[in-house]
Amino acid sequence: SLELSNPRVVLSTINVHTRYSYDEVDDLLEHEDKYLSLVYNIACAREAQRMVQGGFKIHRKEIYINQQEDGSLVLKDVSDSSPARNTIGEMMIYANEVMGAFARDNEIPFLFRSQPPREEGTPGNVDHIPEGPARDFAERQGLKPSSVSLEAAPHSTLGLPVYTQTTSPI
Repeated sequence: SLELSNPRVVLSTINVHTRYSYDEVDDLLEHEDKYLSLVYNIACAREAQRMVQGGFKIHRKEIYINQQEDGSLVLKDVSDSSPARNTIGEMMIYANEVMGAFARDNEIPFLFRSQPPREEGTPGNVDHIPEGPARDFAERQGLKPSSVSLEAAPHSTLGLPVYTQTTSPI
């Protein structure tokens, strides 16, 4: 089971000894770094568990603009589906789920983020649409807006019974 047995919130300090870029982590994962591979496997299992619970993944791409020394601009298209980015995103979702459940279970006033299920009759399978903007658009069809409330409620897109946003947004 991937559930935490006794989650608790404690004041703590994390000392970062080495900072890695997403590309560096992807390279370490390719070479089967023992610790990062464990976290990556947990992230993949958590994501699969959320999908079984009705969640689905919306792929996003980010565009970074870098100015070169000669003044020219270079556009870098970055997908959120690299192993490193997926691991970080999934761990943030996990932390937000755990914090939401902790607040709910301990009756702590908290802002919970929820989202009702997508509309009935909305096409859920977009596998026949090539990857790109058209597929991204089709995946979002029928999604209802998320909301913030003091009452815990399910987040259907994430496939979670409770969710809050205590980490940076994903």
